[in-house]
Amino acid sequence: MLNEWMHLAVNFSLTLSACVLAVAVLRPAVRWLGGPRAQYALWLAVPLCLLAWRLPAPPVALPLAPVAVHKPIAEWRSQATEFLREPAPPPAANGMPQRAAPRSGLQQLLFGAWLLGGAGLCLLLWRQHRRWSRQLVWQPDAARWRLPVGHSPAVVGWWKPKLALPDDFAERFTAEEQALILTHEAVHARRRDSLWNAFVTALCVLQWFNPLAWWALRRFQRDQELACDAAALAALPATQRRPYWDALLKAHALSPSSALVRGWRSAHPLIERLRWVQHGVQGRSWAALGLVPMLVLAMSGVVYATHGAAVLDFGHRPATEGYPADARVEVRTQVNGGLWDHDSYEIAAAYVPDHLTGNHRGQFTTSTHYSPYEKRAWFALASHVLRNDKDELIGVINLREPPEWGQQPGPIVASVEARQSEGWQRLSARTAAGVVVRIELRVLPLSRTQSGS
Repeated sequence: MLNEWMHLAVNFSLTLSACVLAVAVLRPAVRWLGGPRAQYALWLAVPLCLLAWRLPAPPVALPLAPVAVHKPIAEWRSQATEFLREPAPPPAANGMPQRAAPRSGLQQLLFGAWLLGGAGLCLLLWRQHRRWSRQLVWQPDAARWRLPVGHSPAVVGWWKPKLALPDDFAERFTAEEQALILTHEAVHARRRDSLWNAFVTALCVLQWFNPLAWWALRRFQRDQELACDAAALAALPATQRRPYWDALLKAHALSPSSALVRGWRSAHPLIERLRWVQHGVQGRSWAALGLVPMLVLAMSGVVYATHGAAVLDFGHRPATEGYPADARVEVRTQVNGGLWDHDSYEIAAAYVPDHLTGNHRGQFTTSTHYSPYEKRAWFALASHVLRNDKDELIGVINLREPPEWGQQPGPIVASVEARQSEGWQRLSARTAAGVVVRIELRVLPLSRTQSGS
């Protein structure tokens, strides 16, 4: 359980950090070309990259990324994961290797620290939001919330946002300023910014130890406010933005909203917002509509190609001499969510009537997979192809425990079968070495001409 948690946490942290760094590099150029709204839209790359990281592999082996790109990434991920395992012990006195055990104590310590930090942060956020939400009073006649004097206007709710105005809203702001503020809050409600803030805050809770996550939270909220300012002032030229400027200055002394609620008074630097209101431009429409989607799709595509969907093709092995091949077997294996290894070979099938079971004669292939850093065996694969009374080819792969020194592979962990008419068949299992192995198998019939060529 801890091994799986450790591997998932390492990959999640690396994926999120890489995506945040990419957004940090692209933000200035995107804002210069497309304005604040394009800059805010660039943050869509974060959830899409996390989704691409968890997508299953494509139905066929595709060279989605060059080996020079995804192989170093796979090595970095493996090194980070293997750091929490004990080095392989030396052979015992009888010459047989001893299986390495995970550092359960270190893993438990890290898991406990992460859980304690996340729980403490959740408690702080909940208390802050509860203290602020207790001041809300629902006004059914106006269909909005009421806040005490001195608070900032805000939008409350994730799915159906409602406006919350302080009691001194009409006295503090002029009619023109009120209209601009309401326009600003309507943009927050239309874009469901409170829901996006909850999502980003949840990522920070999961990554409370990651400084890049906290940097992303602050920059995301700043970009969000600038994007709403840009939307509210879209129809006004720079010479007629003075009421918006005055409203920002008046709201500077107001009490901020909850961390999970979007309010007019935010933690965004006031000087930057005032500077943009006075001199900012909306950006070029073609850049805002075309550049950002391409960048977001490109970033998520790179993640998909290098995290779990990339396939290392080990080539094709023809049939062994003296064994006329009947089938082409294609096998893909993945260890702990890493790169897919694709292998294909030609093999002779053994005839097994439907009424017979058990061992049978035929051509077998076996292979043992090792950890790239500890040089210890992870698991073994034994595969063969059968032909039944219906002249149908059936490929079988047995996932076995790794072999002991000088011995045959260990007991079978799980098996997967694929008939020639079924396409790819999948298997996922955990071995005694603590690794999660995914196997995909497909069997294709060969004619005698193909097997002899």
